[in-house]
Amino acid sequence: MEYTIIRPEQNFMSRIEIILPEPQSRLRGASWEEYYLIPISREQREFWPPYKINFQLQTDVGTIHTWVVGASARPGDPLAGSYITRGLHPWFRNHPELCPGKILEARKLENLVYSLSVLPTENNSADEENYC
Repeated sequence: MEYTIIRPEQNFMSRIEIILPEPQSRLRGASWEEYYLIPISREQREFWPPYKINFQLQTDVGTIHTWVVGASARPGDPLAGSYITRGLHPWFRNHPELCPGKILEARKLENLVYSLSVLPTENNSADEENYC
């Protein structure tokens, strides 16, 4: 099966918000936290590059070269994958305030270049070092 790479002009979203989910089980932490993952919902999947296509994620700790994974598919599948993982450990270490319910903002800056930040919430700011 052949897949078409989504070009920026084909994708109308330039900004999304990602709400970090609650853990699946009380005995086990949230997989995003345990494995340094950015979860991708089905509704937001087309915002990101196709499966296993390298892209840049500009963050407060520098540029991270990463990709979308989390499926058994051929590289280039525009709908496969459910999280971003490669290279995110330094970014997560720099954000100890992350916990379920925190909101991340991703912006598409240009083809295969995105930004990622933590949005301030009502009760605290993105810079606070309080833990959940």
